[in-house]
Amino acid sequence: MKEILSKEKEIAEKISKRFNREVRIQNEKRVWVSIEKDELLEFLKWLKQEGFLHLSAISVSDWLAEKQFKIDYLLWSYLDNIMVILTVKIDRENPVIDS
Repeated sequence: MKEILSKEKEIAEKISKRFNREVRIQNEKRVWVSIEKDELLEFLKWLKQEGFLHLSAISVSDWLAEKQFKIDYLLWSYLDNIMVILTVKIDRENPVIDS
């Protein structure tokens, strides 16, 4: 398991260094990071350069109490066999995000 998680740790460290974000390794093959909506396009371009070529899903949750939508982007690297899940929150009153 230690060897498997080394790839997850490597991408987590790259993300932390490049974007100054806290990254969570959920388990084998899953890396989570929350970003601001104005970082989305830059982050996605960077992930593509890092080999995350497959956007496998986009999911939206409505957080009524917080008056926000939470959008999760699931990006897969076939080379490293890792999924990065980007989480972005946007305001319910103005639910706009660049894509």
